Amino acid sequence: MPDGNTDATEMNWMTRRRLLGAGGAAAVGMLAGCGGGDTTTQADSNGTPTETDTGGGDTGEETETSEQGDPADPTLSFAQWPNPNSSNYNPYNTKNFPKPRRFMFDRFMYFNLASGEYEGYAVSDWEWDGNTISLTVRDGLTWQTGQSVTADDLLAQLELDMYTGGTLKNYLAEDIQESVQKIDDKTVELRLSDVNTSIAMGLLQPKHIYTPYTLDGASYDGFGRFVERYHDATTDDERSAVTNELTSKWTITPDDDPVGAGPFQFEDADSQRTLLTKYEDHPDADQFNYPELEYRYSPSNQKRWQMLQNGVTDGYDTLFMPENQLKKLPDNVVVGTIPRHYGMGLIPNWENKHLGKRKVRQAFAYAIRRQLVARNSGGGTGTKAGVNVPSGITSQLTGDVKEWLGDDYDKFEKYQYDTEKAATLMREAGYSKSGGMWRDSDGNKISMDLKVTSAFSDWVSADQTIVSLLQDFGIDANLITESSSTYWGKSYVNSDFDMATQSWTDYGRRYPFFHQSWMLNSNDATSYWNVPETVEVPPYGQPNAEPEEVNPLPKLQKLSSATGDQAAQLVKELAWIINQSLPAIPMMEKQAQTFMTTDDWNVPAKDSDKLQTYWPNEWLPRRGDWTAKLE
Repeated sequence: MPDGNTDATEMNWMTRRRLLGAGGAAAVGMLAGCGGGDTTTQADSNGTPTETDTGGGDTGEETETSEQGDPADPTLSFAQWPNPNSSNYNPYNTKNFPKPRRFMFDRFMYFNLASGEYEGYAVSDWEWDGNTISLTVRDGLTWQTGQSVTADDLLAQLELDMYTGGTLKNYLAEDIQESVQKIDDKTVELRLSDVNTSIAMGLLQPKHIYTPYTLDGASYDGFGRFVERYHDATTDDERSAVTNELTSKWTITPDDDPVGAGPFQFEDADSQRTLLTKYEDHPDADQFNYPELEYRYSPSNQKRWQMLQNGVTDGYDTLFMPENQLKKLPDNVVVGTIPRHYGMGLIPNWENKHLGKRKVRQAFAYAIRRQLVARNSGGGTGTKAGVNVPSGITSQLTGDVKEWLGDDYDKFEKYQYDTEKAATLMREAGYSKSGGMWRDSDGNKISMDLKVTSAFSDWVSADQTIVSLLQDFGIDANLITESSSTYWGKSYVNSDFDMATQSWTDYGRRYPFFHQSWMLNSNDATSYWNVPETVEVPPYGQPNAEPEEVNPLPKLQKLSSATGDQAAQLVKELAWIINQSLPAIPMMEKQAQTFMTTDDWNVPAKDSDKLQTYWPNEWLPRRGDWTAKLE
């Protein structure tokens, strides 16, 4: 089992109390944890930044700055996907939910991937007592109307997350209302069933406090009314009506002057940008020596490339940029990389009459050169790696798969490129090849459309390679690119595809449970990919034996609370189910690129451990590690 996922190590991380000045410089490098939708990843770095010039531009700076003078640039500039005018700040109605939220609201906790521990932020302190965790709101944290952030607000956040489908509800000891209890004005107690604390903390850490229970002095009411309506609901229809209003009907638009509790507050929005101004009453306001922050409208990767190349923006959290575009960046742009525990997969529609067959999915896996797909998708950056063993286990680049599978590693199918094996599987599935094309028993060609959003240029490059390889194998494959709204809003969610493009991982997390659950039991898997409740796989370690029907859900449920050797064995058994059934065909895993500029800004070196978080442009400023140069 990999370091950092052992029972002893994780229990040590989860049970210590931490209250470290929430974001102060003294806390840097001492505590961290699961970030950005993210569980634990560890590295061997000692945390010492280097200043070595790699020839690829400025490496960043690790120097103290003078407190005298005016900022060389008073506005830190990033980019956002939705049009600022039509952005929506209701976190439960996520259509057009914009990135300015990352400075308008604070996450529960901070995580640094290199050190692998937690540090308090909006939730400054927590303590486990068996399966109960108490969470305490940070002192001095206020909504931008001036009222304090309280336990009521934290309770609303936790309850509404679960009422609207959040995964934490699967681990409650009782129903939602009974399991979330206000203890005092600052503390909420969350009562869980028997759950692995690494899973619970991985679900808690990336949350923000978005939800003022009441909101005095604002143009809209707080979220407490929805909590109370859920409490009062006695039927599924009544609860569904509340959910529908909260997630579909209610919006908080720029015209409503959205209110947050983060270090920057909403000022204005037009068709080109969202402007935020510093909220002086935030506990970390002194970490920011510039008064404004803006997000410019940029609805495609290509526009983001141009903004960085032309000095319009000062950085970006995570953006794929191929080598030919990296060469166009000015020398003042720092490009770092972050382990993503995320990667593109080929998604078969299990209701397709061909792809519903296990041997056809396996044949496709053998017919595709995953390393070539990753290389072409990476555009010369070396940030993508082909998946070696489809198993629902990430960290291909650091050897986690071998560590988790241990002595059983060689029993798992690697699906290395082999068209002869692919052909054998197709014939065993009842197909024949004539005229260079695979055909069914009626002589019809096997035709497949592969759909992808045009917004993700690296996915398009990957899919072009996949389609070409399938065509070479004898499949009548065709690539269809669609706008983001059409792909995600219609084709994908309505299962209107033969093959689709989506992550095979529950991104940002290292612990295998999250990815294995995503592939076998997520809403995406069961509702969009149409993975059935039971799948056919041969007995563990016997790939040539007769397949049998297996329901993976009981194993997932056990893994959610298991530790030590029991957890390790369950991970392997679930890896076997994925390896043999291929609910999705994992293609690659990526290193995320992150961008900062140094012309007007003091930022860490690109290989500094300070960058190892989800995301640097969100956390570095809060911790005083992204400051304006002074004139």
